[in-house]
Amino acid sequence: LQPSSRLIRRALDLFMIPLEEIVGFSKPVKEKMMVAAARHCCVCHRYKGVKVEIHHIVQEADGGKNTLKNAITLCFDCHADAGHYNSRHPRGTKFSPAELRLAKESWLKIVAENKIVTSTDTGDFHCRYYICKNFETLSKVAASDLSTFPVSKPLLVKNDVLSLLQDIIRRHPHTSRNGRCWGKKFRNKDEYLENYPNIEFLSHGGFKYPYFNEVRKVQPQELDQFRVKDGVVDAMVEHGVSVSTGVSVVGCYESGCEGVEFLEEYLFRDLWCAFLAVKNVANKPVSLDVLTASTSQGVGFQNFSPSSLIVESIDLPATPICPGETVLIPLAVILPPIYPYKVERMSSESVDRSNGCYQAVTHCAMDQKVLNDFLIYGGTILPNELSGKGAQGQFEQPVHKFDLTNFYEIDMHWACGSCPHLFFQYDRLVYVRELLAHCENRTGVDRFVIPESVSKIVVAELEDEVAEIDLLTVDKTIILSGLRLAKGEQIEIDVYPGASCEVIGQYRPKVAIQSDAPMGRIRNSLIYEFLNSCAEV
Repeated sequence: LQPSSRLIRRALDLFMIPLEEIVGFSKPVKEKMMVAAARHCCVCHRYKGVKVEIHHIVQEADGGKNTLKNAITLCFDCHADAGHYNSRHPRGTKFSPAELRLAKESWLKIVAENKIVTSTDTGDFHCRYYICKNFETLSKVAASDLSTFPVSKPLLVKNDVLSLLQDIIRRHPHTSRNGRCWGKKFRNKDEYLENYPNIEFLSHGGFKYPYFNEVRKVQPQELDQFRVKDGVVDAMVEHGVSVSTGVSVVGCYESGCEGVEFLEEYLFRDLWCAFLAVKNVANKPVSLDVLTASTSQGVGFQNFSPSSLIVESIDLPATPICPGETVLIPLAVILPPIYPYKVERMSSESVDRSNGCYQAVTHCAMDQKVLNDFLIYGGTILPNELSGKGAQGQFEQPVHKFDLTNFYEIDMHWACGSCPHLFFQYDRLVYVRELLAHCENRTGVDRFVIPESVSKIVVAELEDEVAEIDLLTVDKTIILSGLRLAKGEQIEIDVYPGASCEVIGQYRPKVAIQSDAPMGRIRNSLIYEFLNSCAEV
């Protein structure tokens, strides 16, 4: 008797075996994929022999086919990190289909060109690059407190890079930092321009700073007032970083909450630190002896891609690393540009730590065009190879390149709510301003007139709140009513030049804002990302 497909699926569910592993890829497809990848994992590039599996890039339940195009070879660890592999046992940050396709294309090209690097890797260690962007977490790391670093059983290597991080942390008077400060208030643009008659404004402000009405350069004397308040500014000024290099800029924007047309906000560079995380995935203690790396030496601040590198062997603490423990090696103290830039976020996991504070770990690839505007503090370490004693004896394990195209960012932020945002559609989408800015948890009215060449308006909710639009009219004609927009949602409405629009409604933040710090820079990044996502559609 042949059992029904329902009984087969039920039996497989009991043993937690995905059905597609039984009736999925045909034997010829599996063989072709194994040969094309040379039995290596397409993600971590390790030779795994029989310990490699064929995975669906797009799950069959989501329309994925049992074809070579939809197949990828993965080792057991990377398979567990794939987006839909046995959800009963989720581990790590999941890979997205787009990420897997890129990994497959990259690795198959290496195999086809016969550029496989022979390795004595025993598979005892799994390596990842992390960039921590949260100042509070970095403050704890500088004090050897790894409680909020999102890896299992972390062990910190103390080196020169950690000392550089500690130097900036010591300069800062607080354990938290937001990289921005309030400036002056102005009743209108004329008053603002009269106050700064000789200031140079940034011509690219409308592209890189869409939230701000105007963006100006900071004068050197202005920075003196911030040195005692901000450790990053203090270090940059002490080491003679010029204003033109980008210590800070000042943006101005309309603030309905403050009741002024122009409110200044000083924007400073963020502080990041990059780490190599080396996790023991063996079932017994192993040790690391040496990290071979390309290094740069320097005092003060220099370009992210240094002109001269030397290869050296860096001794690591000769301490047994137990199963599941992760060694963290600081690699570089990084200061990114002030302006927002394109980052491809391929997968992410977020944890609500408490009262609206979220820590997210996100697999990222950064736009390489902006790397010239990144700075590093002091020297940097670019890993090449790890060596040590593993479960099967002495080993040498190559480490994939650290270049900001394949890393995990660690960030923490407070949930923030403002109001929905208004955009006009010309030949491209343009940011206008906040909508219902004075209507937090209370109903109010907002009005605007459609200018020439505008064919459509977009109202988008980009923050942690719900926008409630009770009524929207165009020339007193009701267009919509009773609309609720949650974070990430938007509405598009066709309009015509000269039309008078009226919006009645309110917005309700999910949590109260935990800080009185200015939020212009955060909203500028949200709007920049939204405009870029619309342009790509």
